[in-house]
Amino acid sequence: MTVSAEQQLRVVNQSGVSTITVSWAGYPSRSVPAGKATVYDRPFGQYLAPGVHEVHISQYKSGPLEVWLR
Repeated sequence: MTVSAEQQLRVVNQSGVSTITVSWAGYPSRSVPAGKATVYDRPFGQYLAPGVHEVHISQYKSGPLEVWLR
């Protein structure tokens, strides 16, 4: 996904059955119950350099999700 410096990351657990663990950009890992969300409320541009960054989600079997800050 491509994002701008003003945007924030919101991860929604739509698994419907289990809690997921989200790891992102030096923040402590967060547990997100099924049907809930977590928001990293600082704009991307305040803590990330332009480029590709990875979101790791425990139940996502295809590997990390890529976030591209332009």
